[in-house]
Amino acid sequence: MVTKSEDLVKLRALAKLCSPEFLNDPSLLVTAWRRILEVLVFAMPPVLEKKVRGKKKKQQEKNDPRKLEIFDACFALGVECGWVGGSDDCRRYYQRAKEGYEEQLGRDSEKALDTTVYFYHNHLFKSWRAN
Repeated sequence: MVTKSEDLVKLRALAKLCSPEFLNDPSLLVTAWRRILEVLVFAMPPVLEKKVRGKKKKQQEKNDPRKLEIFDACFALGVECGWVGGSDDCRRYYQRAKEGYEEQLGRDSEKALDTTVYFYHNHLFKSWRAN
């Protein structure tokens, strides 16, 4: 089955096929994006640590395209969870994407600001719907 595959090309094709333009199957779309995120995270190399004056310091690379791809998948998954109605999952994925974009691109980057807007829009909508 494609959803158990580790082939990103097939998984992205499945996500495109399930989008509102084609089959419009939100639950399968969320499943596809979750699998894409899993494959991207497992494909990341481990974080190297190096000693700096007796302390361990993690080496972090700014604008690492692999990390940005993971945060893009988190953002897309947040959008799709919002459509399905999983607002807690939605906020979690937005928060993860927002923190990653801020770490990689800076607080004032377009992606970080867009994610912040989506995050707070979802939070306000949930609060309004509860009342």
